[in-house]
Amino acid sequence: MGFPPSPQLVPEAVRAAPTPLDMSPADEITRAEGSAAGLFRSHVSALVEKALAVAQIDWSTELSALLLSQNAEFQAAATLVDLGGRLHAPAEADPPTEESTEELPQAPTDPPADPPADPPADPPADPPSEELPQAPAEPRVRDWAAELPRDAAVVAFDTETTGLRGVVIQLGWVALDAQGVEVASRAELVQPIAGWPIEEGAFSVHGISTEALQRDGVPGESVLSSFVELHDELVSRGVPLVAHNASFDAGALARTAQVLGIDFPRLKTYCTMQKMSRNYTKRRFGRSRTMTNKSLYETLTSQVVPEEGLHDALVDARLTAMSYIKGEEYR
Repeated sequence: MGFPPSPQLVPEAVRAAPTPLDMSPADEITRAEGSAAGLFRSHVSALVEKALAVAQIDWSTELSALLLSQNAEFQAAATLVDLGGRLHAPAEADPPTEESTEELPQAPTDPPADPPADPPADPPADPPSEELPQAPAEPRVRDWAAELPRDAAVVAFDTETTGLRGVVIQLGWVALDAQGVEVASRAELVQPIAGWPIEEGAFSVHGISTEALQRDGVPGESVLSSFVELHDELVSRGVPLVAHNASFDAGALARTAQVLGIDFPRLKTYCTMQKMSRNYTKRRFGRSRTMTNKSLYETLTSQVVPEEGLHDALVDARLTAMSYIKGEEYR
């Protein structure tokens, strides 16, 4: 079926005629035919001519015959409808051409994003390695000579060793003023020295273990050098350096220095065992003999010292220093 005629080609009376809403399609067609027959008689020739001119179609014998026939008005109406369809139909598209098979270059596309990486797994734990010998700790011994108070009247020292002829594993010293008041004290454990284990008998006396030395000890070189500086300071001030059985302690220090390969001077000391205890016993009993550090202290101070806690270098040095102050008349 063709398109309806353009509004410009349809008389105003036709376009304005109302159409009942309940009219059937057949009645609507009949009504339209009657209206067309009455209205197109006077206008058909002009309309056809105008339509043909617009469509650029020449007047043909066939069309003239149709217009002159009995139903010319109706044929003209049909022709107008057909012409209107041709006028308003879209232009015929060109026949499709064969598509080129040549592939057109495509714009590069971004490569697909890599899938999210799994979170890194924890690195495997390092296998346990063999325990290596620890490097010597940094020296922790301070400058003992510089820390010595100006009012120090005496300094007593003591050592604990790996055995009777062993090396030093602890050194302690204490300084008292002239009234016996403690003004300074220091004590250090010494790191173990290879080839010098702690003898069983020595351990039963002082109770210092190799584990304690490994954990808390400082290098022997540091301890000895600081003690030598302290000794030299005491000598320059004229302050006595005292020990009970000084030859034993001084000998242990010299032996330790020799093992470590460092120089060590001959110490200038005062021995309370060899001088003070002998002087005391000779005066009191008419016969010279030595006394232990504990016995001499208790005799001179009239104070009892419990055995527990003794044979620690700092504790023993305190007893020696006090004996020196209290036993001045027996020096």
